[in-house]
Amino acid sequence: MAKFEFLARTNDNTTRNFDLEKTIILFLDDKKLQKRSEKTIKTYRVALAHYTKYCNDHDLNGNEQDCVRQYIHYMTFEKVKWDDHPTNISTTVGVSPRSINNAIRFIRVFYNWAVSKKYINHNPANDVGLQKENQESFEIFTDDEMESLLNSPRRRSYTGMRDYTMMVLMIDTGLRVGEMTNLVRGDFDLTYRQINIRAEISKSKRSRVVPISRTTANLLQDLFDYTNIVEDDTEECKDEIRGYNVYFSLSGEEGTFEAATRYAEEYSELTPGVTIEVEWVPGDYNAALNAALLTDEGPDVFEVQTVDVARVNAGQLAPLNDLFDDDVLADFSQTALDRVIVDDSIYSIPMIVDPQLIYYRKSALEEAGLEPPATIDELMAAAAALDSGRVKGLFLGNDQIGPPWITYVSAFASGAELLDGVEAAFNTDANVEMLTKRAELAQSGNLLVGAPTEWWDPTALNDGLTNMQWIGLWAAPTIIAAHGDDIGVVPWPALDEANEPVVWVGTWNESVNANSPNADAAKEYVKWLWIDNTDVQQDWSLSYGFHIPPRASAAASAEPLQSGIPLEIVKLTEQYGRSITPMWTGAMQSALRDAQAEVILNGADAVEQMNSAEETVQGELDALFGG
Repeated sequence: MAKFEFLARTNDNTTRNFDLEKTIILFLDDKKLQKRSEKTIKTYRVALAHYTKYCNDHDLNGNEQDCVRQYIHYMTFEKVKWDDHPTNISTTVGVSPRSINNAIRFIRVFYNWAVSKKYINHNPANDVGLQKENQESFEIFTDDEMESLLNSPRRRSYTGMRDYTMMVLMIDTGLRVGEMTNLVRGDFDLTYRQINIRAEISKSKRSRVVPISRTTANLLQDLFDYTNIVEDDTEECKDEIRGYNVYFSLSGEEGTFEAATRYAEEYSELTPGVTIEVEWVPGDYNAALNAALLTDEGPDVFEVQTVDVARVNAGQLAPLNDLFDDDVLADFSQTALDRVIVDDSIYSIPMIVDPQLIYYRKSALEEAGLEPPATIDELMAAAAALDSGRVKGLFLGNDQIGPPWITYVSAFASGAELLDGVEAAFNTDANVEMLTKRAELAQSGNLLVGAPTEWWDPTALNDGLTNMQWIGLWAAPTIIAAHGDDIGVVPWPALDEANEPVVWVGTWNESVNANSPNADAAKEYVKWLWIDNTDVQQDWSLSYGFHIPPRASAAASAEPLQSGIPLEIVKLTEQYGRSITPMWTGAMQSALRDAQAEVILNGADAVEQMNSAEETVQGELDALFGG
């Protein structure tokens, strides 16, 4: 009798050993080989970087089915818009269906490719349906609006003439922006009034000839005459500085994009042959930046909150010491510079200083017969005295812990340091005592919780929900508008009279990509912005938000900082300002803050938790510096 061997049916699930990050790199490389546009590749890179980060953070790498579904669930029901921006006040939960559907499409394309290459058996994104989108209509410009738009450029300047000509050309031809901005002089035939759209710049990858009107041809000729571009200039003879989200991690400050563009135009006018592209990357900025810096298409110039020692070790940041002479160096806030210096090399130029401290209602303290708190015991007493039930004593954040900076200023105010060279230094008896008192404060019931906005928004103080609040200088104008002279400020209080109070100093800084072919040109641009140009420094700090220019000379001549609460905050920052250095990493921050949260929220033993945090931080230091 014949014997038959029965084979089990292949399991078509996707929980196999699948290296998501490695496969994404191969996918992007394949797209490059297919000659996909830089914009298309970059869109895939940013979308997949955000997806990968979620999978890694939730230990889902290798379980693709769960990863896709949970990621879409997170984007739909859990993610807070712009939740990675510390000064944003958005409380909206859930990303729009259009954005989620775009993410699903990007992920589907990736997994389809992985299936075709036999890296995976099944596309898990096919099991997730698209969400229903609202069908939105849009209004077109009226004739009056078009006329107003065309009249807006200052046509006596080069940039105004250029912008006007570009608008007329787009109206005349319907060219895509990407097609228009990649045209070179040899593409224009002004005699026969036509433009050759080359296949390599066309979205369809097919060449075509586009006719233009006599008016457009005359405008183009005037522009070419102005810039002295002749017909055989078939390639751009320019250095190109691409600004990669240089200005827009500070979302929510209206006017910053226009300001950044204006600075770039002004510099281009002053520096013939240099063009600057200002780009805003929404979403997870750090993930997108990290991915871009690993490629040849990475930014020339980019914004950071503090220099990352890992980026320094990877050779991604250009040293900028040659941009500073002794006088310039002495004019910068030393606390701000501490955030960007590694081994005596300056890797970023501070753009703004963002101090944070405690605002309080003067009348409330006076009625309670109290002075502004100078020690942690006095802060606890004030929080208790100012807590009327309806109005709480103090607001540090809805989690009762506050931002990570309170962990840092508490350590400094107890006389401890975070690090001593390559050794963890925060685990001192005094800092343990400070932590214990913070736990008592949280358990007292005198802190505001359940506020409609978080600590970075002044609504709680302005609307009378609390009498004291930890927040930054950026909120001063609205707090003063709400309360007038009834506002005072104090640093985070010292542990006792033997120590000093502390003002937290945050910064935003600008770095240059060490691997950029335009690094020297990029360095000249950031020097012009943040070292040479006082007007830009003051405009950027004070016209769209409310911050301190990092250069003392620029701050001293800035009129909005010369009186009242703003002047007091400037002086307190100069006297008590402290911050972290690049040696302190995100992993160290998480270890210390998580340990303190266990003590403050769950009543864990302070000594045990600080010992545990010290062990973790020391392990990070040893891994970084070979200890």
